[in-house]
Amino acid sequence: MMLVPAVKYILSGLTVLGIAITLFYLASRPFRKTKFIKKVESYFAEHAITASLIVAIIATIGSLFFSEIAGYDPCKLCWYQRIAMYPQVVILGMALIKKLNPRPFILPLSVIGAPIAAYHYGLQIYAKLTPGFADTCAAAGGISCAAAPNMTFGFVTIPLMALVAFILIIIFSTRK
Repeated sequence: MMLVPAVKYILSGLTVLGIAITLFYLASRPFRKTKFIKKVESYFAEHAITASLIVAIIATIGSLFFSEIAGYDPCKLCWYQRIAMYPQVVILGMALIKKLNPRPFILPLSVIGAPIAAYHYGLQIYAKLTPGFADTCAAAGGISCAAAPNMTFGFVTIPLMALVAFILIIIFSTRK
């Protein structure tokens, strides 16, 4: 089925774009007083909820695509990341409709989800670099948390996609 590789590359491309946005955000910190950076900050502050909602929707649909259409079984760590991401779609959608501040709800979810995704990604990279790595999830009879069935561009995996989504939501939700 040609749909799976196409969606995989689209989501991986969006992840690389998210990494670029994150790096731009970090690199622009010393230049916050310039006119261009002020305009960019102002734009993201004005559209923070919408941008966060788009990121959360893409992350949620992407994870559902990988499990339900591509056939990748989610491991325990994937489920924890889903628990932190899925409610954000509803919270951000309601906040956008009702003109409410979702920060007290989405920021903790993203701050919890990001380290889980980072650990999961680190586990995958370590397992890839370490021959004979013993995965405790697989040893306990579960799905391997160290397996990286969706490695794209040599470094993009599903946990990295989730990590970038959580980081973007944190960045967007901390805009004033």
